[in-house]
Amino acid sequence: MAAAHSFSLLVLARLSASIVAFLVLTWALYFKTSFYPHSSSTQEEDLIYAVLHPLLMVIGFILISGEAILVHRWLPGSRNLKKSVHLCLQGLALACGVFGIWTKFHSRDGIVTNFYSLHSWMGIICVSLFGAQWLMGFLSFWHRGEVRMTRIRILPWHVFLGLYTYGLAVATAETGLLEKLTFLQTNGAVQKRCTESMIVNGMGLSLALLSGMSCWFFFSVLSTLLDTCDVTRIPKFSLSASVSEKVAAVSWGVSDPNAIDEYNGWDFVEPPVEKKKKKGLSKFLVIGMSVSLAAGLGVASYFSLYQKGFKFQFSGPLHESHDSLASNEASNKGEDGETVDLSMGSDEISETVEGGSDFDDKNVVLETHNVSTKGVTRGVLGRITIPFAVDSTQEEALFMLKKLKIIEDDVKADELCSRREYARWLIKANTQLERSRKHRIVPSVVLSGSTIAAFDDVGVEDPDFATIQSLAEAGIIPSKLPDKKFASTPNVSEDQGVCFSPDRFLSRQDLISWKAKIEYEIMPVIDKEISRKNIAFLDVRDINSEALVELFVDLRAGEQSILRRVFGQAKRFQPDKPSTKAQAAVSLTSGRMEEYIQSELAKLEAENLSRLMTMEEIKSDLLDRGEIQRIWESNMEVERSRGLEVESAYLSSIGDLEQEKIVHENARAELLKQKAALDCQKQLLSSLKEEVDEMSEKLACEKFKHVDEQCDLSGMIHDLQVKHEALLDKKSMLEAESEALRKLRSWVEDEARRSQARAKVLEEVERRWRWEEQ
Repeated sequence: MAAAHSFSLLVLARLSASIVAFLVLTWALYFKTSFYPHSSSTQEEDLIYAVLHPLLMVIGFILISGEAILVHRWLPGSRNLKKSVHLCLQGLALACGVFGIWTKFHSRDGIVTNFYSLHSWMGIICVSLFGAQWLMGFLSFWHRGEVRMTRIRILPWHVFLGLYTYGLAVATAETGLLEKLTFLQTNGAVQKRCTESMIVNGMGLSLALLSGMSCWFFFSVLSTLLDTCDVTRIPKFSLSASVSEKVAAVSWGVSDPNAIDEYNGWDFVEPPVEKKKKKGLSKFLVIGMSVSLAAGLGVASYFSLYQKGFKFQFSGPLHESHDSLASNEASNKGEDGETVDLSMGSDEISETVEGGSDFDDKNVVLETHNVSTKGVTRGVLGRITIPFAVDSTQEEALFMLKKLKIIEDDVKADELCSRREYARWLIKANTQLERSRKHRIVPSVVLSGSTIAAFDDVGVEDPDFATIQSLAEAGIIPSKLPDKKFASTPNVSEDQGVCFSPDRFLSRQDLISWKAKIEYEIMPVIDKEISRKNIAFLDVRDINSEALVELFVDLRAGEQSILRRVFGQAKRFQPDKPSTKAQAAVSLTSGRMEEYIQSELAKLEAENLSRLMTMEEIKSDLLDRGEIQRIWESNMEVERSRGLEVESAYLSSIGDLEQEKIVHENARAELLKQKAALDCQKQLLSSLKEEVDEMSEKLACEKFKHVDEQCDLSGMIHDLQVKHEALLDKKSMLEAESEALRKLRSWVEDEARRSQARAKVLEEVERRWRWEEQ
């Protein structure tokens, strides 16, 4: 029964892990808008890191480490194999955790921005403890192989830290899910009862169930071991343990004291299967937990389908994710410079347009369809192109103001309105149409006695200085006029100046606030905090506190509200979003001005009708008198005489042109002759040039030959000089030898003469000897 009980717990743990993996993959791949990086310029790269963080921390860290905890129970084989798999899985989980934290800190927000919440602190502590735990287990039970006494003392701490870090990882994931879902619901990107909220809540419940199953399974095995092992009798410096009769079945040490493996032995010894009496609690408990899990998933599915229904697309999620992340920035730019920021969903599209152009309704529908299909359903994030569409109300308002000469005729409805233009139109409309003296602004009266410019960037030479200064003097727009101390300070630096920025685009907040200050009587008893609470906008925190009272008073007007008439029913005001000229025209024609404009238009119509009637009367009177016929005949006579004069002038001009034509033809013939002569000369020059080129080439060749001959001659001269010097040396040697021979000859002749003299003497001596002998 114990094996069946463990198998049931293992199945429940595996089922919970599969549910967690399915939910986190679904959340990361099909709801990528929730991970959209708001402060990034390279949005695709940061989106990849944002999606990888939950995948690595949940699947790579929690699920793999949980599987490593359970590996001792379900993996068959030797203890060494189980220890190896346990060590490798925990190392893989540690690598996934470290890489998951790196992906979060690698985003554009930086480390400091992501280091402010309890979730981040818990995650860093959990991964640090997990790394220390893995290193302690590696050194104690694998690498060095401590003695049994050391392993037994470290074992409780190893088990406790392992379960503690696993529970801390699950708690960190729960806080991360809660933090992310809270931020999304606060920003209005996700509703409380929607598919994404149900998926995140189901993921949290599945993680809690998985951690419970893993810890319960481990403690069940641990309790069995503690029942069978008695380690309290181990003395301080003793290596033995007192074991009961059950120690032969299960032990923390090796079963054979003399057997020492390469891991120095630490693991559960496989106990023999014992037959025990069946217990019914585990069976009912497993069934109850399974029914509870199925009921929870059923409730989540019901609420999600009841709200919007599951809109999962299971056809190639990884392929679509790769395509959406690898798309280039060219698809995020408009053809005419108009771009729209898709931040949270199809219902919250903010237009940030740099330049306007004319678009028809067909293009508008097509582009909006592309946004709903590509920008939200498939999760393609970025900036998309949506042309401005002008409705009938805006066209009618713009037409009426153009007819009353308040707005220029060349103004286009889909262009963005600047602050300068709106201020000019607001003062002009108030001056021409306002009937109530209480709400009327007269620039000549307001500007009388003004000595200080309201803004530093709007000088007297500015063409709209009078209108902008009038609004500032009337207190419609904030300026430096109320601060007398600041206004009287001489030589105010540029950094401290108050600027109006007349060429900047008009925001929605200024559009409603300026008009409301003129339209309504703002009561001083209305508090700003009360106004903030009663304005039902999701982005009420983004609205400037100075404009809260005006917006509150305008919204209290109901159907006559300027904001509702300009922007319609909306939950997000987007105060910094630029306004178009058509929207400015609608605001100018709202409120009391609507009645005044109608009366002015009726007056213009009446004046036009009276003018037409007067013209008809004058026409009929002139026809009765016959003056028109006489004037017509006299004019016809004048035109006939003028026609004759024009005809004679025409004929004379034709004669002059004919003569000029003959002169030009003669000149053209002369020019042709000159051109032919020049062509002949050109050909002659070209032939001469060719001959000169040939001669120059020959001269160059001869020059090269001459240079070669000079080189040869110089070489020959050098050789002859060398030979001449050799001959001179030989001559000097021969002269010396002849001199030596002459001296030798003279010496030989002298010696010969001496020899002859001696011979004569010897012959005389010999003759005397002979004579004496005789």
